[in-house]
Amino acid sequence: MSDDEIRDALERAADVVPDPDLSHTAWYAGRSRKRRTSRAWWGAGGAVAAAALVGAIAWNGGALSLPDSGPAGTAGDDTALTSEAGPTSGTDEPARSGQPTMLTFTSEKGEIEPTGGVLEPWAPEEESATTWHLTDELMWMVRPEQADQHDPNVTLTLEQGTWSVRGCGLAMQAPGTVTDGQMTITGDWDVDADPDPGAACVPDRTPWRDSQWWESLLSGSPLLARDGTTLLLSGTVGEQPVFDRVSVGFKRSGVTEPQIGAGRAATWEDLAQDWVEAPVDELMAQVPGREFVDTEPDPEADLQLTSPGVGDLSISGCRDGGFTQSWLLDSGGTALFLDPLEVRAAVGCIGPGARQESLVTGMLTNGSEISVHGDYLIIDGWVDPTVLDPQPIVDTRPALLSPPMLLPEVKQLTQADTLMPEVLAVPGDGIPTLAEDPTDSFVAAFVSEDHDNALLLLGSDQQWRVAATGVGGVSRDGLFMSMPSILDTSISPGGDHLAYRTALRTDASVIVISASTGEAVEFETDGEFPDNFANDFFWLDDDRLAVDLREDRAMIIDLSTGEVTHDASWSQLREVAPWRIIVQADEDEESGEIEQSGPVVLQQLDAAGAVVEETPLGFTSQPGYQSALAEDRVATVITTQDPTVIEPEGWQGEVPESVSLVLAKDGTEDSINVLQAEAHTVTPVRWVDRGTLIVRVAGDGFHHYVLWDTQNGGTQLLTQVDLPLGQGPVFGRVVP
Repeated sequence: MSDDEIRDALERAADVVPDPDLSHTAWYAGRSRKRRTSRAWWGAGGAVAAAALVGAIAWNGGALSLPDSGPAGTAGDDTALTSEAGPTSGTDEPARSGQPTMLTFTSEKGEIEPTGGVLEPWAPEEESATTWHLTDELMWMVRPEQADQHDPNVTLTLEQGTWSVRGCGLAMQAPGTVTDGQMTITGDWDVDADPDPGAACVPDRTPWRDSQWWESLLSGSPLLARDGTTLLLSGTVGEQPVFDRVSVGFKRSGVTEPQIGAGRAATWEDLAQDWVEAPVDELMAQVPGREFVDTEPDPEADLQLTSPGVGDLSISGCRDGGFTQSWLLDSGGTALFLDPLEVRAAVGCIGPGARQESLVTGMLTNGSEISVHGDYLIIDGWVDPTVLDPQPIVDTRPALLSPPMLLPEVKQLTQADTLMPEVLAVPGDGIPTLAEDPTDSFVAAFVSEDHDNALLLLGSDQQWRVAATGVGGVSRDGLFMSMPSILDTSISPGGDHLAYRTALRTDASVIVISASTGEAVEFETDGEFPDNFANDFFWLDDDRLAVDLREDRAMIIDLSTGEVTHDASWSQLREVAPWRIIVQADEDEESGEIEQSGPVVLQQLDAAGAVVEETPLGFTSQPGYQSALAEDRVATVITTQDPTVIEPEGWQGEVPESVSLVLAKDGTEDSINVLQAEAHTVTPVRWVDRGTLIVRVAGDGFHHYVLWDTQNGGTQLLTQVDLPLGQGPVFGRVVP
């Protein structure tokens, strides 16, 4: 990711975005909330709804505020560490409000030392000036020599009873002090409206140059805690959102009969042990008075929590996430958990454990209290109640679009049971020829530069064969060999044949290879150079191949008879599927340029390829798309920035700026099925059968291919590609 992309992610992670969807939520301990489903178009495996349950810091406006009748060992309980009784009610606190905000400062400018551990309330030395330098998260994430370019150049100073904040275009001060680790402002703020006349102040983040933002944060008595040269400031900004207090609980892993004990602040030694999520009914019996929340629908998946080392906290559930720069602050009975790099654990997932993991991550992200009660570990935090009782949301997308499915991370997918290996790789030597060792059918094909541009075919027995050598690339004009000889449509539907194209300077041909015999037959294309170049293939059935030539001409090769027809129309043949999804971007009459976006429509075609019905899909997209056709099915990928159809994703229910949507229309269904992924990462490749589509997924330096069940919404991993430089792979009959 670029610096701007990382900064955008951090900005979004700083906002609490109430997610209206908390499917099948169970809310215990004195409250009963209806199980409910999300808005109609969330769909199978929708975004992690509980991710929006972001915990607020456990102090009133930033000031540490423990309940008067809290767990043993908290404020208001003189029996602290000696009581044998279980904890009492800790839920009588008033609601908390404001946007949780955590900042990191260093005592020396640019002094970045990623660390974590134990904090102590900051107590400044009397009669001395202390200046702290604000840091940007990027300064902690890049190499030390790159940190300076991300320095926000904002300072926080306490000198002789006056707090001041100074940066480019920002100068403000107010009387105040530090009391018990809290900033105290005792008077009005004096703000200089133009402290740097004529200066070009470019904000690293807009709030950091906003005096009203700073006033709201610092006037709310934020916590000030120190670990060596690092100062953490944690408070809230504004009056919204308003949070309610909730709890989640764990018990020691491997303990068959856990025992309750007196409450005390958790330590890193405690967290280093293995903890597993405890059932809500057990927690209610052992630790009464709290409102324990279980957001996980059936089947439940117990989370696991542990600390690999001081400063690290790992949460294992649907997605193994965690925090890597964390501190604990002993507040007398509980430990405040603080981690300024909140984005580190800010990605949710889909599957069992997703919602509860996102809840726990959200509570910890902006500060929670962690306490140990014998064999139980309790996390107390704050959630926005509006996400538990969402208001009805009007779905603006057209009814024709089915609920979208968010493409999970590839590593979360299970391996599909197919003829494909888990990793598509080519053996180094000793590959037999297809003529010597025919196969039942072709599963995949690849042209390898490491094997003299050999066309390598994977048979149904998962063994490779060499079909031809010197295949290489092809050229439309005979001058530049820049186009692949094999295409996604090279292998016939049943896997019996493979077609590839050749092109010399003045002639071109199509070669078709038989799987069962290894025989290769060459068919010359019709016309003179350069009109004889084969642009594309389309199999009409297992024996008839249509070849796209120029000027809407096509030749049809009938392998069952050997007959070649040269008078077909490619556009009519290509539209054998009666559906087409296109972007109708207008062309500027003066410049001739295509508009940047246009409406997306579904077109129904007759046998001659004429449009007989057109249905707008209610959103716009950029021009350019790719489709995979088969009989009465079409799958088209488009990229859009239209929020009407973009599904919120991630742990806070964020709406991406741009996504790619694979739209699949099946003639046997009334609706269009939708798969959403990151922009420009997915491509429909081939229909395996009715309802199963191969989708190429790019990213992390590798290409993966997944099987998408367009009718039921599931995805499975087909294969990962680990092939030498070349062309392909292309796929044939991948299922038995």
